[in-house]
Amino acid sequence: MELTELEKRIRSVLHKNRRVLLFDFTRLTSTSDALEVIQPAKKIIAGQSEHSVFTLTDIIGSDYDRDVASALQDLAKHNKPYVIAGAAVGVSGLQKVVFRSILAFSGRKNIQLFDTREEALDWLATYASKEK
Repeated sequence: MELTELEKRIRSVLHKNRRVLLFDFTRLTSTSDALEVIQPAKKIIAGQSEHSVFTLTDIIGSDYDRDVASALQDLAKHNKPYVIAGAAVGVSGLQKVVFRSILAFSGRKNIQLFDTREEALDWLATYASKEK
């Protein structure tokens, strides 16, 4: 069965026996495309138990404006009760300033930035083992 575009972009991945919810926001260059993926992510997270999820958000190659930054802020704040730890990939330049404001606004302190998905997944797996 073929996965839908949304299922390809928001899905569980297994890394070193750890389940991670991947938000693949790569190469989203229009506000409407980004919002079409970000909004359903909230519903998916809300279906999880509190303090039960590891997340990886990948925004490599994406552009975002104020509306998308606001939606990402809202997503980070919304996800706070559900996420044990999160990692983000693809945040560079001015996006780091926006990212820091997202963290400050959402009150999230459990998100780290990485250069690659592999580094992010390794950190999440390590973080997960420290949680035990």
